[in-house]
Amino acid sequence: MNTCTALHRALGESPEVPVLPPGISWLLEALADDEIELGRLAGVIETFPGIAAKLVAVANSAWAAPRVPIVGVREACVRLGLQVVRSIAIALAVATPFDPGRCPGFDPERFWSSALLCAEAADALASFVDGHSDGLRTAGLIHHLGLLWLADQRGVETAEAIEARDAGAVPSLEQALSERLGLGYCTVGACLGRAWGLPAPLTTAMAEHRRPDYRGPYWRMAAAVGLAAALAARILAGAGETPSSSALAVPDERLGALVERLEARREAMRAMAQALFRPGSVAYAGADVRSDPGASLR
Repeated sequence: MNTCTALHRALGESPEVPVLPPGISWLLEALADDEIELGRLAGVIETFPGIAAKLVAVANSAWAAPRVPIVGVREACVRLGLQVVRSIAIALAVATPFDPGRCPGFDPERFWSSALLCAEAADALASFVDGHSDGLRTAGLIHHLGLLWLADQRGVETAEAIEARDAGAVPSLEQALSERLGLGYCTVGACLGRAWGLPAPLTTAMAEHRRPDYRGPYWRMAAAVGLAAALAARILAGAGETPSSSALAVPDERLGALVERLEARREAMRAMAQALFRPGSVAYAGADVRSDPGASLR
């Protein structure tokens, strides 16, 4: 049974799978290119006025604290840096079709802080992924994308699952969602990835990152994202043991250094999440995230 069939059966109806705005799949492909130059990336982003405007807004925000006003996309990219620009653009692109405000328990700051930290950790684990390491940052950033869909489409049940997780009634949100809906955000994320035509390594990482015994295609990418997600959760909780890295055999000293790096970046990631996705922040203002219908994307 494929992931989308499981989604249909679990919900007992044909769910509404959101459609990405025109050109976003191409944008995601460009953003996942680890070798893309900053100037070329700025040129790609300029064909998406909504994302471009919000990047400029973030570059002028208190988070970035520029000495002089930033007025163009290229200036914003230079100010923010390649990795930050890629993370922001991917986050804005994939968040576009969803309204998680339908779920009263959904915390956008927590969701995106987790995503940004996971992306940072996954990227740092690239040397332990033989092949298919390109796009690890993207995979980390969208690893729990299915939760956005569930918050949008099944707000009540998702809020109940979040409450159960926060109360300690279940060990994970994935389990809480599975108990209420018959599937968790991993299955939903994989369905979205397939429907949107995302590359197989990204879709596999969304589907399998919580399965430490998975050894199918792209298992190392899935394992790296799973470890990164566990590290992000530990950092945001401010406590807990460092998760095992047995599948990837990351040396203890490397893992310890990564934990220290993530802890040092925690507040910066929270500040970025606030700047982008808190109601009333720049990501909720201005033009929506769509490509210019008249722009040449190729």
